[in-house]
Amino acid sequence: MLLYIYVYQPVMLGVNSGLHEVMSRDKLVYVALVNAVGVLAVMAGCAGGRVPRPTPGATRAFMPQFSRRVQDQLWRIGCLFAAVACLAFMYKLHHSGGLKVFKAIKPQVYAPNGYVSSLPMIGIPATILLAISRQGRRIGLGGILVALCAICEPLVFATLAGRRGSAFVCFITLGMCWCLAKNKLPTVRAVIGGVGVVGVLLLFLIANRQAARDDGADTSVSKHFVDELQSKTQSTSSEYATAAGMILAADHYDHYYWGRRYMVTLFIRPIPRAIWPTKYHDMGFGWMVTNPGLAGFTREQWEEAMGYKVPLGVAGGFVADMYLEFAWLYVIPLFLIGRLYRSVWLKWVSRGGVWSILYIELIGVSVFLPAQSVQAWLVRAMVLTIPTWLFWTFFLRRSHLPRRAASPSHASVTRHQLSGRRVSTIQSDG
Repeated sequence: MLLYIYVYQPVMLGVNSGLHEVMSRDKLVYVALVNAVGVLAVMAGCAGGRVPRPTPGATRAFMPQFSRRVQDQLWRIGCLFAAVACLAFMYKLHHSGGLKVFKAIKPQVYAPNGYVSSLPMIGIPATILLAISRQGRRIGLGGILVALCAICEPLVFATLAGRRGSAFVCFITLGMCWCLAKNKLPTVRAVIGGVGVVGVLLLFLIANRQAARDDGADTSVSKHFVDELQSKTQSTSSEYATAAGMILAADHYDHYYWGRRYMVTLFIRPIPRAIWPTKYHDMGFGWMVTNPGLAGFTREQWEEAMGYKVPLGVAGGFVADMYLEFAWLYVIPLFLIGRLYRSVWLKWVSRGGVWSILYIELIGVSVFLPAQSVQAWLVRAMVLTIPTWLFWTFFLRRSHLPRRAASPSHASVTRHQLSGRRVSTIQSDG
């Protein structure tokens, strides 16, 4: 998805003159520069450093082997979380009007309470717990069905609405959890092949989701797929065009949030509306409720700065989102995002344990960076990783995690000089 939005789309726009009629060459070059620097900042954060050796007793596989009793407990907890996620999604679907919501261009399901709306996300850690409980055991049809119920919300949105983010979450979660249940790392060939297949599938979903909603429309999958690759990227409704508009609008009006938007997201958004009904308006961010898709600009301001109509329902991606927040200082948070992924990956390959789970969760939500925004990615990452860390710390690590056996590397060698002879004695840590 990163290559598609930040490489393929601008190349097609340049070849087919998709934006030349509404945007000058200087503006196009400037937008390309901003996007290139942002992507390079993330790549720089992911690069550098040396992979540490695994700590004594650790494994490069996903997880330590738990006892059967602990696995049974994790199975029951995973089933409970899966039931909560499934029931929460069914409640949201019923409250939003049922399956007819999927006839809309951008279908949404919601609940009166924000915390209830976030409950279906618990299905991802539920699937991970189910996978851990199946290590050394037969997965079985029942385990697969429970895992599918756990991720029912992204699964339904991927199949009925053609949501690429939901589809990516489904495939990454199920694929990584299969390896987790087998306690084996995927091969490089499997990773490259899987990423390629998922990428093509995401483009297929994008190309055919509108045709799937239109009764009697031409449903030729090849036609819509080719149209997606050749036609959409020539228009002003692509993600790259939206990102260009956000960058140019921010510069045109000299309007940057300097972290205030994310302060509202992190500290004001969790406060229930029952306690503070006008929280967004009181903080000066009422547009987050009334018109969240325009990044704080009016339609007239967008069209004046961009030179064309606002592409509704299309996000601008993480580079434009950070540029709108911090101007050219956006390279700092983007570098830190890349460093976060590298740090968690290094801890996964060197320590395993909870870092395996955190890495799966972060990879699962990574699609929201290029496809939506840093804000969309950050909220999902926090909802998943913070409870996971707390659960591991206070439930598994203190009472149920298998203790590592004593390792010879923990022994220390002390040399003594006795009667003119050198005698080496090995003193154990214990």
